Amino acid sequence: MSWLMMALPAAFAQAATETPDGVDAMYRALSAREMTTTCQQLAEMSAAPVSALVYIAENARRPAWAGIRAADCLSRHHAQDAQPQLTRWVGQEETRGLAIVVLNNLEQMPVAVSVPLAQAAMAGPMIEDARPRIQTAQVPQVRAIAEDVPDQP
Repeated sequence: MSWLMMALPAAFAQAATETPDGVDAMYRALSAREMTTTCQQLAEMSAAPVSALVYIAENARRPAWAGIRAADCLSRHHAQDAQPQLTRWVGQEETRGLAIVVLNNLEQMPVAVSVPLAQAAMAGPMIEDARPRIQTAQVPQVRAIAEDVPDQP
């Protein structure tokens, strides 16, 4: 049994799903204080990198940056494949930290993904976090979303 599997109860929240292939290696790389592994290298550690990164982002508790780094790789390099999860994150307060990572990376995503994500963020409880990030986006289609939604009273 790997050291990670023994540490999983402490490092991860209780996950209802089976642990995807490659999570151990990815988690070790994402947990390093000074991360030297690229998102591409992380993706090569698993046959299903999107599932593994989503699992880590949603379940890793210690260190806190492991989940944030997983969300960053997902939103910058796998946004299209992870769009349902990214949409869920920007649409609920419980995943605020992950949502902010996604919102900060809107410009790195294809427009076909970033526009629906911006719309979901502006329609949900994350609107106050989303508005300034969307208003300053360099992508005109994304920036227009903030202009279409009136300020909250």
